[in-house]
Amino acid sequence: MSEVEIKNVQPHDGNPIVSSRFFIDERVGCIAVRDKKHPEYNESYPGLHNDTADVIFYAHGSRNENGWFVDERWRRKAGEVLKHLMSLENGC
Repeated sequence: MSEVEIKNVQPHDGNPIVSSRFFIDERVGCIAVRDKKHPEYNESYPGLHNDTADVIFYAHGSRNENGWFVDERWRRKAGEVLKHLMSLENGC
C-alpha cells in the first residue's frame, strides 16, 4: 500500500490526525499503527501482520458475507494509540 492510500484517522472534530513518524495502515480486514522511523520500516513491504517489525498496534478484523472488514472499535483504538504516540513525539 502506498503512502497515498494510507488512511488518516478522522477524530470526532473532523480534522485528520497527521504525524511525520506514525501512521495508520488499514487494508484487507486489518488495521495497524506503524512507525516510519523504525530501523526495519519498509514502505514497499506488501504485508501487514502483528509481527511486522514497525507495527506498534495491530487488530485483525472480522469476516462476513461481503468479505473482511475492520470494526469501528478497532479504528477508534488505532486513533487513540496514534494520538498518544504523537503526544509523546511532540513532547506534550
